[in-house]
Amino acid sequence: KGACLEYFPANTLVWAGGNINGKGIYDLLCENPTIRQALDNPMLPIDIEGIFSSIHGDVAVGYNSLSNNDLLIYADVTNKDFLQSFEDLKPLLAMTGGQMQLNSTGKDQYEFRMYRQSIWFGVKDNLLYISNNERLADEAGRRYGVSLQNTPWAGQVTKNRFFMAFNAAQLVKDVQENPRLSRMLGSD
Repeated sequence: KGACLEYFPANTLVWAGGNINGKGIYDLLCENPTIRQALDNPMLPIDIEGIFSSIHGDVAVGYNSLSNNDLLIYADVTNKDFLQSFEDLKPLLAMTGGQMQLNSTGKDQYEFRMYRQSIWFGVKDNLLYISNNERLADEAGRRYGVSLQNTPWAGQVTKNRFFMAFNAAQLVKDVQENPRLSRMLGSD
């Protein structure tokens, strides 16, 4: 459908999106006995099947730039019932002595912290979001005035089951603005 294009700024470095039937993907994965055993692990109180089954529609991944490494993922969900299983995970994480934490940051919003890294996730308006950037997570569902919807290729997204775009102009800009990236890529 391409509905998630408006949630990413037009200068996003890499974007990929597709239309997904999460239950179908879960069933396909479970055809492999090893994967099925990992997904159905009774020691992990997260409803993996519930998460997959709730995803139905557009899924999009955007990577903003090499300078900041911000990642944002969206998925259309039919319900948010699976979030309850994250509440059930909190007592298990409490036994890690603070090395892993799951904090509620708002209604249907969480921060998962492991060591010094965090992932923020939640559901807003039937849209699951996951990000490694707190600001992006707080703004989840924000529609950008100048978004990927305004790019020349946006019309092609709806004609394909999967679509990926790479913004070469943004890559050049990232390299020009960040000397460390330039050195990593072998430029002076």
